[in-house]
Amino acid sequence: MRIALALLSSIILAGCISAKNNSTINDLESLSSEFQHHTGFYLYDPESREVLVDHHGDKYFTPASNTKIFTFYTSLALLGERLPAFYYQESSDSVIFWGSGDPSLLYRWLPQSDILTTLSAFEKPLYFSASNFHEKPFGPGWSWDDYLYSYSVERAPLALYGNALIVRKEGGSPYLAIDQPFFKGTMLLGDSIQGESAIIREVGSNKMVYQPSHSDPSFE
Repeated sequence: MRIALALLSSIILAGCISAKNNSTINDLESLSSEFQHHTGFYLYDPESREVLVDHHGDKYFTPASNTKIFTFYTSLALLGERLPAFYYQESSDSVIFWGSGDPSLLYRWLPQSDILTTLSAFEKPLYFSASNFHEKPFGPGWSWDDYLYSYSVERAPLALYGNALIVRKEGGSPYLAIDQPFFKGTMLLGDSIQGESAIIREVGSNKMVYQPSHSDPSFE
């Protein structure tokens, strides 16, 4: 009798799990249809070694932002506490230096590296080389029209300011505050007022146009 009850309970629980899985898959299919996106979801229970939900789990997808978690963990596991800020070669009459991928130079949200201090200590002419950089500005699968936003900064042989331009404006003030003085001469005022404030940069250029809005809000 106990064995029969246990089997019956197992069948009921399996039915409940199956019903939940079907409901989840139906929700995913509705989401995919609504937003016209190819959607996949794979949920695995390592304790029971069971696949709980598998919706297009065998399909290939462009990695989404959640893969940054694995990238961050891998970086912590493989990289040491200190990394080379740059590489250089000194000759009798000059110093040639290359970037190393360190994003901290002049980037306000990261501890500052010793690049500027070290380079300024040389009394010879400095020459920067990008010969060790062979990547394109955008990675494979990146949306090209996201280049305006801080979450999609372009890749470069030596990152400055995190490769992002920081622009601020206080509500009621007619002026923009730009952290990087070099770009002050490349910002133009648009000839029309938009519903929302916007700063538009030309692709592959530092030319920018500021379009103010009716509400004149603060932003950064």
